[in-house]
Amino acid sequence: SKHRRVAEVLLHEIGRRASNDRLQDREGFSLAAGLALGLVTLGQGNSAAGLADLQIENKLRKYVSGGRAHEAAQAAQAATDPTLCCRIKEGDKVNVDVTAPGATLALGLMFLKTNNASVAGRLQVPETNFTLAYVRPDLVLLRVLARNLIMWDEIVASDEWILGQIPMIARVDLSAVPRGSTLDPEKVKVEEEKEHSGDSDTLRHVKTNIIAGCCMSLGLRYAGSAEKGAVDLLVKHLEAFRAVKCRTKTDRQLIECCTCICALAASLVMAGTGDVPLLRILRALRGRVDPDLLYGHHMAIGSAIGFLFLGGGRATLSTSNEAIAALVISLFPRFPSSTSDCRYHLQAFRHLYVLAVEHRCLETVDTLTAQPCAVPVEIHLHPHPLHAATLLHTTTPCILPELSRIRRVSVASPRYWGVTWDVNNVESGMESGNPGSISGIPGSISGMPGAGPPEESRLAKALRKGCVVHVQRKTGHLGYGQDPTGIRNLLAHSLPAHRAGGAPLPDWARASSNLVECFSGDPAVLAFARHLCSPVVSGAALGAVISAEEEEVEAFNTKALYACLTLERPEALALTVELHHIPRALAARSAPFASWLPPAQLRLALAYYGLLSAKPRPAACSLPLLAQPLVARHLLVQVRTRVEAILRDRGVWTAPPRKDMENGAPGGSVADYCRGNSFPSGDAEAARTLATALILDAVPSPLRLAR
Repeated sequence: SKHRRVAEVLLHEIGRRASNDRLQDREGFSLAAGLALGLVTLGQGNSAAGLADLQIENKLRKYVSGGRAHEAAQAAQAATDPTLCCRIKEGDKVNVDVTAPGATLALGLMFLKTNNASVAGRLQVPETNFTLAYVRPDLVLLRVLARNLIMWDEIVASDEWILGQIPMIARVDLSAVPRGSTLDPEKVKVEEEKEHSGDSDTLRHVKTNIIAGCCMSLGLRYAGSAEKGAVDLLVKHLEAFRAVKCRTKTDRQLIECCTCICALAASLVMAGTGDVPLLRILRALRGRVDPDLLYGHHMAIGSAIGFLFLGGGRATLSTSNEAIAALVISLFPRFPSSTSDCRYHLQAFRHLYVLAVEHRCLETVDTLTAQPCAVPVEIHLHPHPLHAATLLHTTTPCILPELSRIRRVSVASPRYWGVTWDVNNVESGMESGNPGSISGIPGSISGMPGAGPPEESRLAKALRKGCVVHVQRKTGHLGYGQDPTGIRNLLAHSLPAHRAGGAPLPDWARASSNLVECFSGDPAVLAFARHLCSPVVSGAALGAVISAEEEEVEAFNTKALYACLTLERPEALALTVELHHIPRALAARSAPFASWLPPAQLRLALAYYGLLSAKPRPAACSLPLLAQPLVARHLLVQVRTRVEAILRDRGVWTAPPRKDMENGAPGGSVADYCRGNSFPSGDAEAARTLATALILDAVPSPLRLAR
């Protein structure tokens, strides 16, 4: 908020002196004031209007590095007051042991992501033995962290970047046995001989804290990204700290603290992913029994496991300014020794990580079963200097990358109809109420809230409410839970052959008795397969005896069902069966006329598909092209050929119909009709046969023929 009065009070409270003997947890009070000042001026840097005359940067620098206190005159004037603290005498200098942690983090948060090199230079790690003697090693960690918060864009997950943070004088071997250790006296002597000017223990502590600060910076920079390179680097240093602790008897508390920091940083990167390899490492750390482990160490490892499964795998962490500040406050790298230890950091602040939680879980639900399903998706990303990949392939449910990086999310699976969500269109169409560009047949996205402010992405609001993409599985395919490799889909099975003379079915046919039930949830399709198809598909008794005609009908129904399902045309199943029934109904003289598809429909379908398949197409034809026809044209031709054969056997034509009409030769009932004779009134079967022939070839009336 850049509130002037609040910032002025907080700046004063960082260096507040002890006023009486009852003052407790003074370090924690100063740290809280510094963190609060960082939140008030979060990411503003020197651009905060109305705060320039407060000289916040210069005062914070004095709190970090030391110097004469601003309140020195007031302190000297009040030195005779008996109510003042009689246990602490600070004089006119700043007590950096109290003020440095809060001031350091206040500078880091104030200039967060500003890449201000001049301010970052003031937090540089000392590079000489003389200057290192004036800085506590644990404060070096905070300096590295604050400097990296300022130089945000320079953080890179590489060993070279971490090595560049370590001064030349501090590049010592951490595996060397420290002073006072009795593990290997000869090695101690060798190290002492190698020792140049300076204290080797101090240099080792400085390097350890620098590496821990770099690891924490990496965890914040890549929080919630699941970046493999970053987590591998953090795990590498975590294992290195564990190996160092096994070889030394001193500095074990420091090494344990750095190990916990690396574990927390790795869990920040993989937040919400439930990464199994990292979980194994964290479980090994959690199960240790060691007298050096304090309450705070157990708390840190438990928090790391919690971050790994944040929100039950449905949430992750954001890297916005507010989120980074909340994580810095909650993960302050000084762990308590007991449940009541709040001297250096108020333990209630550990819960502020919830302010950094962001819901970015994408789920898919099958429209037919209304059950969650795993579906491969493609996530197209904007180019980013820290992330080489611009296309991610993952499987739902999954955690999406940061919303600012996403360009498009699409379902990319041959088993499901495609759905695409273009985030750019989502944001541009917010005012009109358009939830996004969704393409695919069929598919929709639910969980969309109402219109909101343009500064917040509609995708972000949908994810926060639980974004669910409804997808429809293509016919003939199983879900990835039932068929991970795709070898059980309908196209991978041979068409079941019908039984010949009651011969037993092979084993593979018996195993596929419930084949259709696995691939379609349509009740009509399931009923058709159960009652009208061969026992291989319907699951009927394999030992039943059926006639040759029933066997032929079942075999055709099975083939028709297989073809319609594989071509994604289940709605054409009834039409296919009716077309096949026309010759059978015509051959059965007792069948009623209304029990089979009229021949006019057959003639119309043949004309329609003949016009579509004509090359070149007629200029007057405005019919759309079909990628896959609803009914196979060869089936129509086959049905017409069988109908004409039946009519010819019944004597309707003595020659092909059009040739009869062109030559004028007498040829059965059609020829009689063309000459003007009446319909046969005494024989209903003959009348139905004649009507079929006239409709099938569109024979005009006798009056038209006479004209």
